[in-house]
Amino acid sequence: MPASTPKVGPEHGNRHLTTTTASVDRDAAVVTRVLVTLIVVSTAARLAFAGLLDLGQDEAYALSVSRTFQWSFFDHPPLAFWTAGAMQALFGRDLVPWLLRLPFIVMFAGTTWATFALTRRFYGAAAGLWAATLLNTAPFFFASAGSWVVPDGPLMLTLLLAALCFDRAIAAPTDRANWPDWLLAGGFAGLALLSKYQAIPVLAGAFVLLVLPANRHWLRRPQPYAAAAVALLLFSPVLVWNLANGWVSFVFQLGRGGGERHVDLMLFGILLLSEAAYLLPWMLVALLFAAFRGVAPKRGRAFLGALALPTILVFNVLPLLGAQGLPHWSMAGWLFLFPFLGGLMWAEVVRGRRWPGYFRAVSILTTAAIVLGGLSLMSDWRIFPGTDDINRYLVEATSWSGVRQGFEDEHLLDRPNTFIGAMGWLDAAHLGEALRPAQPPVVLGGDPRGFAFLGNANAHLGQDAYFVATPENLEDVRRFITAHFDSVERVGDFLTAKGGMPAYSHIVLLAHHFSTPVVVPYGVK
Repeated sequence: MPASTPKVGPEHGNRHLTTTTASVDRDAAVVTRVLVTLIVVSTAARLAFAGLLDLGQDEAYALSVSRTFQWSFFDHPPLAFWTAGAMQALFGRDLVPWLLRLPFIVMFAGTTWATFALTRRFYGAAAGLWAATLLNTAPFFFASAGSWVVPDGPLMLTLLLAALCFDRAIAAPTDRANWPDWLLAGGFAGLALLSKYQAIPVLAGAFVLLVLPANRHWLRRPQPYAAAAVALLLFSPVLVWNLANGWVSFVFQLGRGGGERHVDLMLFGILLLSEAAYLLPWMLVALLFAAFRGVAPKRGRAFLGALALPTILVFNVLPLLGAQGLPHWSMAGWLFLFPFLGGLMWAEVVRGRRWPGYFRAVSILTTAAIVLGGLSLMSDWRIFPGTDDINRYLVEATSWSGVRQGFEDEHLLDRPNTFIGAMGWLDAAHLGEALRPAQPPVVLGGDPRGFAFLGNANAHLGQDAYFVATPENLEDVRRFITAHFDSVERVGDFLTAKGGMPAYSHIVLLAHHFSTPVVVPYGVK
């Protein structure tokens, strides 16, 4: 967004900066043109990125477990998995990565618009353009939430849309029923809950807003309760599925945040540095500065702060106390600080400061370098051989294309009465993505996750199975096989190359006659 972007006033509370109908129309047209350009350019960049990069491990997992419809899933609520399953139903299980990712890329185009629209309500349209642009320059939002087949994409979009409708609802005059905004807020909140459990602390912040003195009068009216009922109705498939499966998803997710309670500054520091990497370090600092020191309308500060802070605090305090934490868990909170940052940047531009332009340029160039660096390592555009440490990471982060080619060349999938076996969910996900077998892989180990709900592993007793091992875990896989099968033979060694250069290798083992049942921890029994 150029510094000359017209000064279009916000919808609430600020002084109008245009004076005639003609100038208002002209300024609005410029803002619309810039916003559309931002969405088109960022979407095109994501489509190119999606077409060049292999599916990662979480995407491979979503591809595999979503082929069978379920009302919910072991790891997450179902919306992202339903989307992946729908794309496979429409285009077949062999669809290419960019096509599988397409709905998530389109969702983030909506997220860009919604960031602009929410920021505009408090700071004006020009600030909205800044917020939307900077959101697209943060690596996490460009790549993971912006294009990958993970729950974060639908989560970000539905949370922003819920926030937009909720703000319109609570800001309406008390003599207006305003049913559409309340019901839409509840609907989008329900979709956020269908996306990821990280929606819960954001919605808790919305409840805090509702009980503040300025908004408390709404609690005496039926609209908030109707909105909550709509959200709960949409979330009900998750509750029903969990009720039928011993609340396994909630137990799993709450267990991930568990751990011995003690002050652990090391874990806290590592998590904060990881979040800085996801957002860019200077972006994280600027977001915090804008939220606590930037200029904001009082209502906007309360609204955005209430939605952002619970998530950021919860998922950063837990590691401080020794519990597990992952940097992307708090991203739904950081999302609601971008309107603050957009407002700060536009205020600085109005004052004639140049640093916002440098800030934006450095952010764009850094994220572009990160994306190009990732492509140079993890795609078929790889430009140097890499090291053992890098290749060890690639085996989890990229497609096992050498295994796919080897199975095709040797016609291994044509063998009757033989299934694809795996010791854990991660190997099963990669095998499901690489081989796209008619039946999904079967996890026989103790951590099957979503694969446990696709069928009972012991239903394959008496059959043979292929297992795929790396040189590092070959002996572990052999020991596991000999504990549950009558015999095992090595049938292939397949090399995966990236950019025409060797990246990593796999060994294919054929296990004969599955004879000793495995323990099924949950799922289909």
